[in-house]
Amino acid sequence: MQEVATEGSEQISTDLNRWEDFLEAVREMTFVVENSQAQLDDLISSGTPARKQLQTLDDMSVANQDHILRSAELLNIAHEIARDFPGENCIFFGAIEIS
Repeated sequence: MQEVATEGSEQISTDLNRWEDFLEAVREMTFVVENSQAQLDDLISSGTPARKQLQTLDDMSVANQDHILRSAELLNIAHEIARDFPGENCIFFGAIEIS
């Protein structure tokens, strides 16, 4: 009986860590997206010469490709969590609910 309880406790701990890691990754991605938006807004309003703006946009485009890949990974993780806990409601930052 104790062994079953220990295994259950370990699984709960593993699941909780997985959830917390996922939420942290979502927070990081949110921060990255907000910073990218701010960088773009600053670039638009900066009066920087067009050639320099184009170079900056190219650099941002390369970074955005990495962000797209990371977002796809996070979406896959979200699907895995939803699959592993069917019928459970997962609340993201109190605003978005996945059922």
